[in-house]
Amino acid sequence: MMSATGTLTLAERELLATVASDGTFVLALLAFDHRDELLPPVPWRITWCGLNAKLFWHINQHAMKAGRVIDIEATRLWPFGNAQLGKHEMHATATRITLRPDLEEIRAQRPSVVREQLSETEPAKPAWPFLTA
Repeated sequence: MMSATGTLTLAERELLATVASDGTFVLALLAFDHRDELLPPVPWRITWCGLNAKLFWHINQHAMKAGRVIDIEATRLWPFGNAQLGKHEMHATATRITLRPDLEEIRAQRPSVVREQLSETEPAKPAWPFLTA
């Protein structure tokens, strides 16, 4: 069985959290691989089922927004479509997904006082003072 680990960016749409007919929680999402700037991004349709998916969704559902970066471990990889025509996507079953920190949120929470303190600090002293003249 093939598996992969990587970093993807969540798409604007097609995020679905539901319960299957057998009662299993299912999280389905669309994300993009932007690894090669010269080529168009590759879409990934990811399905994650079970208790871990449900717990992840319960904790992170409000943070799952377009453009958010995720780290993923997946199995059961299969390509779908025609890559030569540029109409292809990857399908995978997730075994683990984690959200990367939202940099905009971190910047907004960082107080300006810290930036001021950093700019006003005295210049760094040489680590080896005996080498200075």
